[in-house]
Amino acid sequence: MTGGAPFTQGVRGFVANVRKVELIQEVHDPNGTATLYDAHMPKGAVRIAEFFRFADGKIQ
Repeated sequence: MTGGAPFTQGVRGFVANVRKVELIQEVHDPNGTATLYDAHMPKGAVRIAEFFRFADGKIQ
């Protein structure tokens, strides 16, 4: 799947279940960002790394 709709649907499900987010580290530059955090969910913590690239003012 591509596009914003599937991403938005996934984020809604995540937000509905996450209890707490603990930021571990984040790195930014003009072209993107990377974030490492622990998401505390109903059945325990999950360590998540996210990487985003930017172009034309949007996440690519």
